[in-house]
Amino acid sequence: MRKQVLLLALCPLMANAQVVFQEDFEGYAPGNRIAEHANGNWTTWNAAPGTPEDAVATGKFAHSGSTSAEVLGSTTNGPVDLVHDFGGLTGGHYQLTFWIRMEQKAGGYFNLLHNGDLANLSFALETTFNNDGTGFLTVNSEETPFAYEQGQWNEVKFDIDMDADQAEFLLNGASVHQWPWSAEANSAQGPNRLDRLDFYAAAHSNTAQHFQIDDIKLEAATTLGVSDVLSNTTGVYPTPARNMVTVDLASALGGNATVEMFDVAGARMDVPATVTSNAVSFNIARLQVGVYFVRINDGGEVIVKKVVKN
Repeated sequence: MRKQVLLLALCPLMANAQVVFQEDFEGYAPGNRIAEHANGNWTTWNAAPGTPEDAVATGKFAHSGSTSAEVLGSTTNGPVDLVHDFGGLTGGHYQLTFWIRMEQKAGGYFNLLHNGDLANLSFALETTFNNDGTGFLTVNSEETPFAYEQGQWNEVKFDIDMDADQAEFLLNGASVHQWPWSAEANSAQGPNRLDRLDFYAAAHSNTAQHFQIDDIKLEAATTLGVSDVLSNTTGVYPTPARNMVTVDLASALGGNATVEMFDVAGARMDVPATVTSNAVSFNIARLQVGVYFVRINDGGEVIVKKVVKN
């Protein structure tokens, strides 16, 4: 017998995540060089804090609070090449989020590195913002285009699951691209590693490079706020899925079980769900391409499973 299950609200996915690194630039006075005053949290590409390669704190714009970091590309002030070292993470599931604001008619650039050792560089990805509100992500020698708002704060988010070798780039909440994390910017295979974040201001043709960054956070997403109890599920298929996705159950759910689907930001997805004695199926045809999570709560047992929509 089939029964329709009411989809209930869910607390945000990352509610209990561990913050690995966080920077809102509120501890810097406007005019301060960031790496020079960062107590080791920031450096520059050539390890030269306090030089024109170092970004400057500004009070002109901020996503939150009153201060952000300004990245300039003029010869008198740079080019700025500001780097944060994550320490060579080699496993786990992380979400990296920050906010970026392009000046009008200006562009910008950042990259993530698998390996930031200058003698053995490995670029995980490169991201270019053109001066006309367009841009592109470069992974595996392919450029995936996107659009952004000039003169406004734009949210950049990366979901990086090194254990599953999967990654996703989201801009302002919309999925831009998914790929195997171990791919490099210009090749199909690199180290499965997260080492550095680099904001650079002289990256694209003769375009003026001028942007601000704020509210940077790296979170370990190894805990979702719920248990991932596998004893009551045998698989998720197909993966990735386009229209329907099914979670097989090892045993029937109780009458008070709840079934939910939510995105990586914790927002509940209003999608039809059908439960039988041995499976839960979702119609995801109307969802945007991206990563989602199914949560099944059957009393004392909770199941969380990742779903990829293509």
